Amino acid sequence: MKQELEDDLCTITGFHACSLQPNSGAAGEYAGLSVIKAYHESRGEGHRNVCLIPVSAHGTNPAVGGTSSCHFPVLKLPPSPQSWPA
Repeated sequence: MKQELEDDLCTITGFHACSLQPNSGAAGEYAGLSVIKAYHESRGEGHRNVCLIPVSAHGTNPAVGGTSSCHFPVLKLPPSPQSWPA
């Protein structure tokens, strides 16, 4: 069913490919981290597993990084005079 929907959307829009991945909230963040992890692994760089998240980040960012199957350790970065927003 999902593949049929993707195919139909490609036909309607003329796009070469279509994704039904979530694009916002915790589900979108989880999907993004999963894609990043797969990308690094495909290049033989699976050891690249650190996700930097500023203290000012939305609450779901650290939660997803810390609990996802990606196993990214979350490093909370304190604000600095150079950071934005202050």
